[in-house]
Amino acid sequence: MTGEKLLRMLIREEIGRSFMRGERVDFYPWTSDVTNVTIIKDIEGDQCWAYVEELSSGEVQKKLLPSEEEAQHWARQMSDVIRRKELSRDHK
Repeated sequence: MTGEKLLRMLIREEIGRSFMRGERVDFYPWTSDVTNVTIIKDIEGDQCWAYVEELSSGEVQKKLLPSEEEAQHWARQMSDVIRRKELSRDHK
């Protein structure tokens, strides 16, 4: 068995193992239990709305950005800010 065939067999095995375990795929792995993130593509263009909700207060921050990548980046930054704020509140 050549190295390429062995590598392909191992990759197929790992992919199959992941599907068989039924692991849930998290589209935003950087979210936490203190935020709720939603990214919606604008129907009139290529822009995307990013919504980040702080679950403890219900406050929602939203922003219209030119691309989905930028919307995800902004949402991740806002999620980190909220998480740090919650952590500092918990440690006081």
